[in-house]
Amino acid sequence: MLNQAKRYVYMTTPYLIIDSELLDALEHAAMRGIDIRIITPHIPDKKLVFKMTRSHYARLMNAGIKIYEYESGFVHAKTYLADDETAIVGTVNMDYRSLVHHFENCV
Repeated sequence: MLNQAKRYVYMTTPYLIIDSELLDALEHAAMRGIDIRIITPHIPDKKLVFKMTRSHYARLMNAGIKIYEYESGFVHAKTYLADDETAIVGTVNMDYRSLVHHFENCV
C-alpha cells in the first residue's frame, strides 16, 4: 500500500511497534510526497506498548508524517486507506506480532 500510493495513506492503529523496514517504507513514502497520517490512542491500554509507540513519533514526524492521538478514549480500530482506492479494515495492528506471528485478518 505504501509503495503503490500516489497521494495519501491514512492509518489508525492502537499499536505502532514497527521494525526498521517498515519505518524506512513510511519515511520513503513521505519523502516521495505521500501524505501519511497515523492515528494512535492517547489513552493507552498497555503503558509499555504506549511508550514504544511514541518512541517512533520523532523519526516519523521528521520525515513529514502527521501523527494524531485520539483523546476521547482508547481507539482500537485498525484501518488503512490509500488514494480513495484501497481500504483495509481488520485485526492487523502495526506491530511485529500482528504482522509476523499471529494469523490476523483484514478485508
